[in-house]
Amino acid sequence: MRETAAKNVQAIFDMCSRDPGALFLGTAPNEWLVGLAALEPVMRASMEASSDLAPTDAQIVAYEEGSVGWIAAQWKVRLPNGSAITLRATTVCHQEGGQWRAVHTHQSVGVPDDLVMNVAQ
Repeated sequence: MRETAAKNVQAIFDMCSRDPGALFLGTAPNEWLVGLAALEPVMRASMEASSDLAPTDAQIVAYEEGSVGWIAAQWKVRLPNGSAITLRATTVCHQEGGQWRAVHTHQSVGVPDDLVMNVAQ
């Protein structure tokens, strides 16, 4: 794994809740991950595979109320074949020991409704 990807994985882990019930949903159908132990191998593999994909056109909104915060974000990445996709994420955070940590994240790839209906048939 590239050194930068390894640093990014550690930075992401540092922002995640230590609660064993923290839930992380990725873009793949089987990425329903409960707790950091489940997230770690998936995150490392993902960062290694995508370490050359620089995000662009990021839009982020974030809010807080007391010890709870929430974030919505979208960004584009250009794939090796030249096409671009938009990734989206929502995150719910809670303050743990004075730090904001993600207790729930959900990432997705926006797909037009007509494509979803064709896949569902």
